Amino acid sequence: MKLMARSGGYELYCNRYTGEVAYVNIATKQVLTSNPYDLSSLQSMKPETLDPTKSDTFTNLLSQVEVSFVDNESNIRTFTSFVEAAARNQIVVKYMKNGFRVEYTMGRLNTTYLLPGIIWAEDFETYVEQPFLDLLDEIENDLGTDSEAYKQTMEKMYELVYWYVKVPYDDAGVPKELRDTLAATYNPDAPVGTVGQSGYIYMLDERSGGITNTERAKKEDLIKTYCPDIDYDRLDEMHAMTGYRADVTETPVFRAAIEYVLEEDGLSVRIPASSIRFDETKYTLQYLKPLQFFGAGDLNNDGYVFYPDGSGAIVRFDEFYSKFDDTNRQAFTLSGTVYGEDFAYYAIDPNSKHAEVIRVPVYGIVEERNSYKGTTKSGFFAILEDGDAMADIATFFGGGEYNFASAYAMVYPRPSDTYNLSEAISVADNKEMTIVSDKKYTGFYKLKFIMLFDDAQLVKDPAEKSDRYIATYSGMAHAYRDYLINNQVIDALTAAEVQENKLPLYIETLGAVETVQKILSIPVN
Repeated sequence: MKLMARSGGYELYCNRYTGEVAYVNIATKQVLTSNPYDLSSLQSMKPETLDPTKSDTFTNLLSQVEVSFVDNESNIRTFTSFVEAAARNQIVVKYMKNGFRVEYTMGRLNTTYLLPGIIWAEDFETYVEQPFLDLLDEIENDLGTDSEAYKQTMEKMYELVYWYVKVPYDDAGVPKELRDTLAATYNPDAPVGTVGQSGYIYMLDERSGGITNTERAKKEDLIKTYCPDIDYDRLDEMHAMTGYRADVTETPVFRAAIEYVLEEDGLSVRIPASSIRFDETKYTLQYLKPLQFFGAGDLNNDGYVFYPDGSGAIVRFDEFYSKFDDTNRQAFTLSGTVYGEDFAYYAIDPNSKHAEVIRVPVYGIVEERNSYKGTTKSGFFAILEDGDAMADIATFFGGGEYNFASAYAMVYPRPSDTYNLSEAISVADNKEMTIVSDKKYTGFYKLKFIMLFDDAQLVKDPAEKSDRYIATYSGMAHAYRDYLINNQVIDALTAAEVQENKLPLYIETLGAVETVQKILSIPVN
């Protein structure tokens, strides 16, 4: 990671390739990271969990942004920043005053795949098969044919070649227009070794059910990894020789940016609503989930998540995760809309009807870590400063999938509602219509992260000003109280008010109307 900013006793680091962030207190060396710091502690340790091609767990833990959207065919899809931005080298980091900005472009920018469609057999054998054969010879000489590397390379070669079929250029399976083009370029009298002399072609086999874009992407990765001589220029040349034209694939692309700024009272994380861009004529954005694993707690340690429903809830790590019993590890989710569900909507979450309302836009995590030096507490407290009325707060325990507990916010740039048409008109079956607001939020989604410390790290001298808060739920309460006072939401009590026990009552009403109360039809004050 590279040092990006230093201010007020804190430092910010960023990995410019993955977008990962570290927030460091210089004096205590305490660190908060945007993603789990110790993925090697995954308890399941199943091969499929750590293999990005077989499980989303690993890539989700390494992502800072998750986007959920609906395409034109009403399919709900999810993009994560690690897979769709970092792995595609589509992350840009820019400096800002006391911080930096990370810009994500999630989705495939190229509209064609680096994947041969129909090419002459000589080209396929030279540029696709031969690199695999050369690598297999190398591995055989160094490690032998029984080595894992040899078996894996052989498996990858067959995984790619499986999708191709070798046929004569006049095979009935080749489209007539292509057959005519190939016949014009094929010269049976050409010298041996000339491309096309054999009269055979390799074509991507789409005749039996076709190949999905997901499969195309996987085969493209194999081409990029094992066939270094194939690039877009050479692919265009090979396609031009057979007259093949690759289909242009329409793919969703989402852009978003996260700004990290060191401020006097903590780390400010801002997402400009204007930075969230995509083709709104083809896709409907459901939600954006930033920093889902910021400060995530390791369930192998003691600790808890503070969730702000009602008067506040404490969800302890050991309630859903046993360190010693693999069978007693449960995935657990708790979520709610900030300031409560809007019951004007038709589609209401049934769980929200009996849930406590989230009155304050805050959450946090406390964790106890044991080492040879003893037990130390650490954690964070988060405040939704802007865009809070369009957000949910959630906590998630990985259970048997992974050993981390996270607390995070989910933002909804445009309110939407779903209505079942069968209740309004006579239709054969249930048909739902989703309506999205024409107006969208144009400000910032803003979070403030405040680091929490062990009691031994606190400043004990009352005369010395300190911004450190103890890693407990009472420390979170003190941090929020000071935040409200500093932002002039409430006033601090004077010494005289404290002496006289004059506790203020704050009542804030929205849309209140004055009415005249009547008793037995007689108006009274």
